[in-house]
Amino acid sequence: MTEAELSEYLAGIKGTFPHEVFIPRRLTTREAWDRAGDYDYARLVGILREYDPDLTRVLENPRLVFVGEPGIGKTWLAEACMVHFAKTGIAPVLIPLVEYQGSLGDLLRLHGGDLFRDDANFSGNSLKRAHVLDGLDEVPGSMTARFLDELTELCANDPDSRIVLTCRQAVYAPLRKNVPPSFSEYYPLGFDTDDVLDYAVARGLDLESFRRELDRTDMWMEASVPFVLSKLVDVFATHERLEVTRSANMSLVVDDLLTKRTRFGVSTQRDALQWLALGMEIYGRNELSLVEAGALLAKHVVATLDEAKLLLTELTQTILLTTQTGVRFQLRSLGEFLAATLLKNTAVPQVLSYVRLRGSHVLNPTWQNATSYLMEMNRRVCAYFVREAPEWTLSASKTVFSIEQRRELVRRIAEKLGSQSEWLLDSPYDHHRVGRLLDESCAEWLLPQLSDPDRSRRANALLLLGHLQHPTALAEARTIAPDRSADSRLRQTAFVVIILNRYEAFMFELLDTYSPDDPLGRAPIDFVADLITPASFARALPELLRQNNSPVHISIRLGSIRSRDMLDSVLNYFLANPRAITDREVAECVKPVWRLLYRYADSEILTKIGQVLANCERACIWDWEFEMRFDFTRAITDRDLTGVVAKTVLGCVLKEGLRLWYSASTVGAICTPGVAHWFLEQQPSQELILRLAHNSKDVVRDVLRPATGNLLDEQDAYRQSFRREEAERQAKEKTELEQAQEVMRTERDPLTLLIAFNLHKPSEWPDISARRKEWLAAMVQDELIAANVRVKIRWLDELTVNIPSAVPVLTALTSHYGLILRDDTPLVHALLGWDARS
Repeated sequence: MTEAELSEYLAGIKGTFPHEVFIPRRLTTREAWDRAGDYDYARLVGILREYDPDLTRVLENPRLVFVGEPGIGKTWLAEACMVHFAKTGIAPVLIPLVEYQGSLGDLLRLHGGDLFRDDANFSGNSLKRAHVLDGLDEVPGSMTARFLDELTELCANDPDSRIVLTCRQAVYAPLRKNVPPSFSEYYPLGFDTDDVLDYAVARGLDLESFRRELDRTDMWMEASVPFVLSKLVDVFATHERLEVTRSANMSLVVDDLLTKRTRFGVSTQRDALQWLALGMEIYGRNELSLVEAGALLAKHVVATLDEAKLLLTELTQTILLTTQTGVRFQLRSLGEFLAATLLKNTAVPQVLSYVRLRGSHVLNPTWQNATSYLMEMNRRVCAYFVREAPEWTLSASKTVFSIEQRRELVRRIAEKLGSQSEWLLDSPYDHHRVGRLLDESCAEWLLPQLSDPDRSRRANALLLLGHLQHPTALAEARTIAPDRSADSRLRQTAFVVIILNRYEAFMFELLDTYSPDDPLGRAPIDFVADLITPASFARALPELLRQNNSPVHISIRLGSIRSRDMLDSVLNYFLANPRAITDREVAECVKPVWRLLYRYADSEILTKIGQVLANCERACIWDWEFEMRFDFTRAITDRDLTGVVAKTVLGCVLKEGLRLWYSASTVGAICTPGVAHWFLEQQPSQELILRLAHNSKDVVRDVLRPATGNLLDEQDAYRQSFRREEAERQAKEKTELEQAQEVMRTERDPLTLLIAFNLHKPSEWPDISARRKEWLAAMVQDELIAANVRVKIRWLDELTVNIPSAVPVLTALTSHYGLILRDDTPLVHALLGWDARS
């Protein structure tokens, strides 16, 4: 294959993939995924999502396996890997493992063609290859062991190639021990709110309408699963709205998932899932052991335990996840919905026998969400809970209640809180859910309560009237909020009412009068930060930071606006305040706004970004001082297809005679061959050409090369020399590491062995056999005894401890390999001795 043929192949990959709309993903480690357990938000969205690596960072690992839940988008990731490799000059091939029939080599040649000929031309270093193996779970069970053996051979025979493997979570768990240890394991996170909206825009939906429908149906968590989101988008695209209730939307998703598998009929799968869901609700946890699940299915759905096991296996391909101890639903809400569907024709007394704690009339809180689904399916159950337990109705869709029931619910909740002097803002009730049940007639009985001597009744009436956006509520809140002598919880309620009514002017009224000795402390400043709008941003930001408002709080507010106007306002702020671009607090505040560039990267926005960078050049601001440089460049990559940003900066440089000195590395990073051709047409000086070339990618340098004489050639020769030396150094280090690992695997002299382990990080220690672990455990035992740690570990003074040199290595070996010592007494002495000062 010639260089031209390779370029054509890579261009074809970039033009072909991905087949579906792809939203950039975050991934997490197996350890983090395991820790998330049954907590859906942590497992799907992530707790500190911004610190989880994106696909580009993960692909720095040469061997990868993406393990994912059904519908999480593993094939989308595989196709995105193809594009990434092609862009970096690596020749990738996508292998659908569903076609595997016993020979991985045949599949590679079938799909890779010339890339995988047994030809000497392809064994050199000039061609870098990547194997993207999609669907380990699709390999026939009888051939899985053979495939993994061939995968191990592939790793050994083609050590410099990249390999990406995908597999469903349920299938991967028992296979993990047989996958080559060089593979790093990552789990794709689901979509966060911005991802969901980006996907909706990419599919051509009206953004605000779709967002309102997700709010109305309370389907945001479910929409974080890519497959579920694609189904909801299909429904919205067809009907311009989602289904009326949450349960109706969940039914569409479940039915679509069940049609993906054909070994058992859809009705059998649904029956099985409903009984499993009911069992989990009765146990009060989103998990059953395999024994419990199998027995339940054998009793109610299929005839034998063997059939039950097959059915469970089938269901783990769609909705169920396997855990270390059993099975659970991918989303807890799926299980709660399915339990409700099983009970939808059940009489109220029977439902209550499930929902109440055994032997009492107390409602079991673990049933609350399942009951809210049941209310949407069973009017008798709905009427009972409206009358007897109104707080349990708030999760159900508003449309299942009549107007009279909504009014009754609000009044009952208000009366219950008032009778116990409870504050709605601090109660278990979500005041937003209560507020959506209100109508104008409620104001008649709420307004008199604004004068109630009971402060909690007064605050609750104020908050509910605030949801109605009643003018009296806003006037009352404006009086209470700045009154430092008023009850603190009443003031907090007043602040919430002002925010609900979006009374923006109050922010500046408070900022002008705020004092740090306010009884609420910093809370008033945090509250008014929620009033920032695109129009007030430029004035509000410096004022809020002057009052030492938390950048995190401002960041959360700006991130929640998600409009083009917000992005435009931030760019205008930086154009008017060039030095602000170096302010770390400002950068932290506006960080989420750059996500909007994925959605609104039009020519006007891109031009303003170019003007911001040009301002850096004018104001002599180095781009390494530019706190948000990486957020900027990452967001516009692949979105500025015509090079608007780079052309804007370079145009200003040429027009104003600037040096392209301070922003050169940023401009070079986003420069494309098309921009380079345009730049040369402007007839710039050779100095500017060299400065741009020095910071640009090779494809851009090749365009600029003819205009630089032999200067770029000299640079490239130096680069090649450096790269060659670096490659030789790395090869030497690799050889030395392999030799050291061989010592670690085979050496029997304790001193030589401990030196080898001590000179390398634990991440470089090799996998060893079970027999070697037994020998190593005995060696560690003997060395700890010989070190006499009980006597030799001693504190010389308050800051200095004497430890035998071998002890840290011995304890690290024990931990790293999970060694089991015959007698752990010396190990205990070693560990305790470090902290003992007696």
